[in-house]
Amino acid sequence: MSSYLKNINRSLIFKSIRQFSFEQTKEKQKRHFMLYYKYIEDMHYKRVPYKEEHLKLIENFESQGNIIIGGSFFPNDGACFFFTSLDEITVDSFVKKDPYYKKGLVAEYEIKEIELHTKKRADELALYYKYR
Repeated sequence: MSSYLKNINRSLIFKSIRQFSFEQTKEKQKRHFMLYYKYIEDMHYKRVPYKEEHLKLIENFESQGNIIIGGSFFPNDGACFFFTSLDEITVDSFVKKDPYYKKGLVAEYEIKEIELHTKKRADELALYYKYR
């Protein structure tokens, strides 16, 4: 086989490997999302019967490998959560399962993908604040 053909074959092989590697990375790479909730009036009192279930939902999503950092605004007129997950569908699924949303306590919500520009990753921040 001529050296020209060997170089072409090597080139095709390396190109295939790079493409496969890129596709694998692209599929499994976690992304970052912000979930914004606007609560109904008197949320501070109306959430009480559902708070425990809401917190269990957060734990459940975290146990599936998603990272969630967030909390409500003062005086409970809304909330903001930051998710690290594979896709936006996961975040939307969280909303649809959230007792606050299901019971009509969330007037509106918005999901935005964000690009993090911090030196610490979201999982490091989550651990820092969780065990502080």
